[in-house]
Amino acid sequence: PRTAGHPLGSWCSASRITPVTASTVFVPHVSRATWLRLANGPVFSVVAIHIFFPFSATPGQLPCESLVCDECGVVQQQPSCISETFTTCWATGDPHYLTFDGKTFDFMGTCTYTLTKTCDSDPNLPVFSVEAKNEHRASTKVSCVGSVTVRIYDIVITVVRAENGFVRVNNQRSHLPISLAKGKLHLRQKGKSVLVETDFKLMILYDWDNRVLVKLPSALSGKVCGMCGNSNGNPHDDALMPDGNLALDAVELGQSWKVASESHNCWDTCEGECGRCRWEEAAKYKGETWCGMLTKRQGPFESCHAAINPNIYLKNCVFDVCVNKGLHVTLCNALKAYADDCQEEGITVSDWRTLARCPLSCPKNSNYSACGPACPPTCNAAATPASCGASACVETCQCREGFAFDANECVPQGECGCVFEGRLHGLREEFWGDNTCTKRCVCDGEYGKAVCQWATCRAEEECRVEEGIRGCYPKSHATCAAVGATHYQSFDGGKFIFQGTCLYQLAGLCEKNRGLVDFQVLVQNGRQDDERLSSIALVMVKVYGRSIVISREHPGKIMINDRLVNLPYHPKDRQIFIYRAGQEALVETDFGLTVTYDWQSQVTVSAPSTYANALCGLCGNYNGDAGDEMMMKNGQVTPNSDAFGHSWKVTDIPGCVERSQVECPATAAALQQQKASKEGCGIMLEEDGPFGSCRAHVDPTKYFQSCVHEFCLFPDQKGVICPIIARYTSACQAAGVTIGRWRTKDFCSVSCPANSHYEICSQSCSQICSSIYVPVKCSGRCREGCVCNDGFVLSGDECVPMSKCGCLEQDFYYKVEETFFPTKQEQCQCQAGGAVTCQKFSCPEGSEGKIVDGVFQCQPATLGACVATGDRSYLSFDGTVFDIPGTCSYILTETCSGDDVANPFVVKIKKEARQKRKVSGIQTLSVEVYGLTLTLTRGKRGDVMVRTGFGVHLFLDTKSVAWLQVHQHGTGVLLQTDFGLVVHYDLLHHVTVTVPQSYRGHLCGLCGNYNGERNDDLLLPSGQQAPNAMAFGSAWKTPDVPCSDDCPEDDCPVCKKEKKVIFQKPNYCGILTVPKGPFDSCHHLIDPALYFEACLHDLCLAEGDTHVLCQSIQSYATACQDAGVSIEAWRRPSFCPLSCPANSSYSLCTNLCVNSCTGLVDASKCPKTCVEGCRCEDGYIFDGEGCVPKDQCGCFVDGKYYKVVVSLNLGGFGGFLITFASPLRCRSKETCKFTGRQAKCVPSLVSTCWAWGDPHYKTFDGLNFDFQGTCTYTMAESCGNDTGAAGCLRAPPAATAPRGATPGQVSTRGVPRALRSALRPDCPHPQVNGVVTLLPVSLEGGKVNVTQSGFSAALETDFGLRVMYDWNWHLQIDLPSSYYKHTCGLCGNFNLKPEDDVPEKGNNIATTVAWAEGWKVPDDEDPFCWDYCEGNCPVCEEEKKELYGGNHYCGLIKKTFQGPFKACHDVVNPREFYRNCLYDVCLNEGAKKILCEVLEAYATTCKKRGAAVHDWRTPSGCRKRGVAPRGVRRRGKGVGRGQGKGGARAGRGA
Repeated sequence: PRTAGHPLGSWCSASRITPVTASTVFVPHVSRATWLRLANGPVFSVVAIHIFFPFSATPGQLPCESLVCDECGVVQQQPSCISETFTTCWATGDPHYLTFDGKTFDFMGTCTYTLTKTCDSDPNLPVFSVEAKNEHRASTKVSCVGSVTVRIYDIVITVVRAENGFVRVNNQRSHLPISLAKGKLHLRQKGKSVLVETDFKLMILYDWDNRVLVKLPSALSGKVCGMCGNSNGNPHDDALMPDGNLALDAVELGQSWKVASESHNCWDTCEGECGRCRWEEAAKYKGETWCGMLTKRQGPFESCHAAINPNIYLKNCVFDVCVNKGLHVTLCNALKAYADDCQEEGITVSDWRTLARCPLSCPKNSNYSACGPACPPTCNAAATPASCGASACVETCQCREGFAFDANECVPQGECGCVFEGRLHGLREEFWGDNTCTKRCVCDGEYGKAVCQWATCRAEEECRVEEGIRGCYPKSHATCAAVGATHYQSFDGGKFIFQGTCLYQLAGLCEKNRGLVDFQVLVQNGRQDDERLSSIALVMVKVYGRSIVISREHPGKIMINDRLVNLPYHPKDRQIFIYRAGQEALVETDFGLTVTYDWQSQVTVSAPSTYANALCGLCGNYNGDAGDEMMMKNGQVTPNSDAFGHSWKVTDIPGCVERSQVECPATAAALQQQKASKEGCGIMLEEDGPFGSCRAHVDPTKYFQSCVHEFCLFPDQKGVICPIIARYTSACQAAGVTIGRWRTKDFCSVSCPANSHYEICSQSCSQICSSIYVPVKCSGRCREGCVCNDGFVLSGDECVPMSKCGCLEQDFYYKVEETFFPTKQEQCQCQAGGAVTCQKFSCPEGSEGKIVDGVFQCQPATLGACVATGDRSYLSFDGTVFDIPGTCSYILTETCSGDDVANPFVVKIKKEARQKRKVSGIQTLSVEVYGLTLTLTRGKRGDVMVRTGFGVHLFLDTKSVAWLQVHQHGTGVLLQTDFGLVVHYDLLHHVTVTVPQSYRGHLCGLCGNYNGERNDDLLLPSGQQAPNAMAFGSAWKTPDVPCSDDCPEDDCPVCKKEKKVIFQKPNYCGILTVPKGPFDSCHHLIDPALYFEACLHDLCLAEGDTHVLCQSIQSYATACQDAGVSIEAWRRPSFCPLSCPANSSYSLCTNLCVNSCTGLVDASKCPKTCVEGCRCEDGYIFDGEGCVPKDQCGCFVDGKYYKVVVSLNLGGFGGFLITFASPLRCRSKETCKFTGRQAKCVPSLVSTCWAWGDPHYKTFDGLNFDFQGTCTYTMAESCGNDTGAAGCLRAPPAATAPRGATPGQVSTRGVPRALRSALRPDCPHPQVNGVVTLLPVSLEGGKVNVTQSGFSAALETDFGLRVMYDWNWHLQIDLPSSYYKHTCGLCGNFNLKPEDDVPEKGNNIATTVAWAEGWKVPDDEDPFCWDYCEGNCPVCEEEKKELYGGNHYCGLIKKTFQGPFKACHDVVNPREFYRNCLYDVCLNEGAKKILCEVLEAYATTCKKRGAAVHDWRTPSGCRKRGVAPRGVRRRGKGVGRGQGKGGARAGRGA
């Protein structure tokens, strides 16, 4: 008998204990359902066996009553405890199901389904249910268990994936372990799973990932129902539905057991086709290095084979790994499933993790144990069942002594939390103590218990459950938006235009005393390139101590606390979530704030109603009154948007302005034009247009008005209206309205990254790599955006095959092979499959690790700086200030002779000759480095002399000369090397030299030895201390011209005291030191004393010359800005105004390099700081001397930059003259280079299109497809409106023929007969305009040449086209990138986007045929040709594939060990050649001639790419051809090879 009051007590009454006879068959105990057949009797299942032998007892007096047992019986007339038996059901992997009675099936639904529940009408049975919610992970082809819910004793327990160490009890999170229902229900962590155990022995295990297991006690056999079956011993009725009928398939079964109340936005089958595994892939993954490890003899699992048959686990593993494209973490999960079941049976398996490369990560203060305690020390020992200690060991992370396991971490035992009403909470955790949100509790560390007080939700909140957690949630939200240039709509609906380009507060908490979470949303406007259009370029969210930056500079990524990271970002504290939603980054907080930004111009802020009347900023105060939206920071309301915006300015950005263009004079005309436009703003108003169904839900009027305003202001920028229409699209979709496709190829098109495509309604939230590891946040509604193609998933900001998914480490997602630094002492790299490898790391000596531009880098710890400024003032690297009055040439600093340094250098200055009462400036500065001597001359702003006096306009091409850059920076010039030497010369009288710490103690010259000591700075070249500064300076002169070491008193009189007093005032040199002055922010970093004293001396010497004063102040300003300090404006129209050249204006903080001709080459090499100087006006760009229109930039020759309209005699480089009289404009995929004396536009790359074999095609952009039409088709021709490109391949109609076109045509006929109209297999001589001609042939004055190259004919043109044909079946077309986006035909459009070459990537045969038919040559003379396959397309049997794929046939192509083509594999991918070879050879029954032709095609391609090819003819048996052959006819007219008719095969493996 069970204990009194047990729900099953009546089952064990005296009346049920029946004497058995000696003839009764005794069946030993079994742990699983066992099938027996009695003689001539029916088959039945023994699930739980209770064996009783005859005994003598009177009713009511049982011997068992004397024992404490779960089950008891009498054995040999003695009362004995009998072990309980169980049946097991599980759902695992993708997902595979095993019922209680042993039936297996796969089911891919993503809803919530009942696994098992009580179905018997017996009122004494316990009522329970176990439900599983499935979800997609990365792939939509399969699903996995995402959460498990157990309902029992009026308690709802939910365990959610990745919430390791936690469970949800009645919608409240709780740590483990806990005991509920007066001890009838225990929840604890067992190894890496949560175990839910009831008093009647029901057990549920879930690993917080993809595997749930239910163990049902024998007493409930036949009493349950659900996806797990009824546990009656008969697997044939396991597919029973609730209505008692058998389901026809797994989908019908799943639909019948769907929990309707918990199933929303889900499917009962796959989206599209379900995942499948090809035979050859299955064979691969059955290998012993993959899933075959499960069944391997003498493998790590061999000890378990006798107890648990591994075959079903092997089958599941192969499927899971296969449909997940070999993803390594899937293999680890599949192996773990078998290992866990073995350990559950008490069987210890060997170390499989090392063999399979599946390491288990353990938390801090713990160690991995393959066989650790199932019940480790926890923070709630009272909740651990007494019988727990007898459990078998488990794989676990074992806490070190003195620590307790709590919430998947090891915490000091003194830091355990509190138990409240059975639930365990962490220290200082706040939670609701009831289900009505009226009792707020906190786990108090001082008292060691929960302290509660009465509370309630705020007026704008309500108590409800969201995402499974009960709490106070806002009743509503309001949204503020900014879009375009720049239209704002406030929380309360107010509208205004503000185009300021500084940093402003968009929204933030102003009422700090309301107990609300503080936050700030800041925005900065910016201009794209040289456009006048200003739009939001940066959004910053400050919340919970984090600074989150989303900027146009890093599309697809975000910055968190200055660290550049991939999306998504889901920290464990669950306070914020950041993920990609359509085209936007979406920041979501736990208190209801949502911020989106599309990395272009559109930002929205959605604030919860709890923040009503508590906010401030450009978005307004959210008080429901649109009349006071323009309230400035001082509380006053203004109608002026610039004044309003200025009041909410947070920071000055260099050069930022507040000048909004609100009105447009031509609005009326623009309004009429756009109303009638179907590809313009009017598209939003069309009743039958794409937005027709939205007009009743979201009024388009305000969006239309904003759109017209944008068009009116910027009529020449076609795309300016697109963000406004996109914003209306978003508003419609947010309202739940389905809209039509409004973007076209020519109107507001969206450019998607490789392996992705645009969708108007993208909802595939799970198609992301990080969903493999943790649940991903999803906006849940339609958003337009780019979606990864089938077979690809989103990894950060790019679409990759699933096998290339990266790693999740400490809340951050890393791409494959991405290197990162968790600490300054550790360097880690993400490996394919999710594994992370780490090693100790330290920066090289003399540098320290810092985050620069979001990335950890080793930077020089502190750069030594030396200064020469004014008439005679110097500052050494170690900080010694001294004066040298001489006007000679000096070695400012150099690497000392004899010192072994990696990069020696010399910096010299030449002072101007002394003039009476004139300041001696710096006449020239020279730097010797890397074997070059670069010389800069005072006043010559645009030139640098290189080597032998050859003048070159500023800037070295940083793409070809990465180790040295020279830029104009502000009013001066900046020279910087790759090893850290930086020289800044103002072209007047100021030079700053900075060097990295690696040069400490290795320098000589006026700047000292840089050893950190000031007392030895004035060392002579001999190493002796100089007696004074004059002698020191004289010792470091260069012996080139006579000069003076001193300045006589007549030329340099002593400054009188009264003059000094005047010049010390704030309107003179005193401006440098005055507190709260324009330079106050710099004083703590750069001591102004040197500059102040130099200013006094020079100004006194020059008798108050204001030019000298301005130069002195400018020197300090430059030093501050070089150090990254923001200073205030100090120039005024009446004080030191700076005159700027044409097309530019003064700016306190500008960076010419990033807006210069060289900036177009590589802006990453530009200076990181801004300095005062002249900034080019809108529409102009800096060319080294001044601001010119962008199309008048010059070119580079040997790494040096030359302006346009210039004639240079390069005498030192060969004595020739370069002249070009007009700007050279290159296309987007061309570069400007010099050939001889002429600048030319040279293609950046050459792309190849192939057609060969049966036939197989590869486009210029790399897309492979098959098409078997037998007509004549245009392979490629020039198209588009580029009048500068020569005609290519086929002359277009005269109306669109480009200037200087060279007509040509390449056709295919049946098997690609490229050039067959000119080159026929039965005639080895080409035809030119129908006339047979011997090779070689030269046409059009040498512009077109046809020659024989090996066994192929080669046609070459002067514009780069090359066509090769082997007189048989292999055609190759090489085309330069001058034709980028200007080709069409079967070879594609050459836009470097393979996804749009063939409709739907060629996966749809009918679509491919229809597309190819469009390129059929209309004058084809063959009336019997066809474009499609009449009947079945050819297939190859698996046996033949195995034969012809071997090393005696096509396998030679991809053979790696001693293969003839091995050296070519990295140059020309053998995959497509092998695939096509296998197809062609198979269909022709192993024809040797075809095999040889395929191998020769690959060999020819390899050799053309410069790869070595070894003897392939001997192993293949292919004889060498002596002359160009006449070919083998692959098809007769209208007859396909190996079949009656040919056809189209689309996609791969057709």
